[in-house]
Amino acid sequence: MFNQSENGLPVSVCEGSGLERTAQTAQAYLDYIYDKGIVATQILPADPRFGNADLFKQMTGNAELMAEQKRSGWYNALKTVAPDLLTKIQKDQAEALERKFAEIEENEFLIIIGHTPMIELLAHSCKAEDVEPSIALNLRPDLALKELQGILFVQDFDFVRNNDIKITPVALIG
Repeated sequence: MFNQSENGLPVSVCEGSGLERTAQTAQAYLDYIYDKGIVATQILPADPRFGNADLFKQMTGNAELMAEQKRSGWYNALKTVAPDLLTKIQKDQAEALERKFAEIEENEFLIIIGHTPMIELLAHSCKAEDVEPSIALNLRPDLALKELQGILFVQDFDFVRNNDIKITPVALIG
């Protein structure tokens, strides 16, 4: 066993929201990579800003939002029906993601286990307009990940713009 990815970089795993179903998915993923000979260097604590029972209840308990979600997907539904909630979700998730990146070493992989639609909403919040189009993931507003799909996020420091941290969704995986 080794605590590195196939390309030799260390791997950390975060349980995302801490919900039971997320913890179960994280354990299944850890078992899978362990079977491939990869042991996570650390398991980072969950962060409820990646999704929590109260938030999901607030989203699914809104009949207008649910109807619009069926028509146009979560991102468009929140943007149309509950824009303040969308802004809060995306701000909270972006802050949580930056914090998780700060908890790992440079050049380390970070795998955050989560569930739809939170992953897609995070990707939309991180999509920088000035990112080179050839590397940024083309995000459709109605993007809905399938079982065991994910999005690869890359963190980079933009030294040209006051050391801003830039996190970009770059690839759909799974």
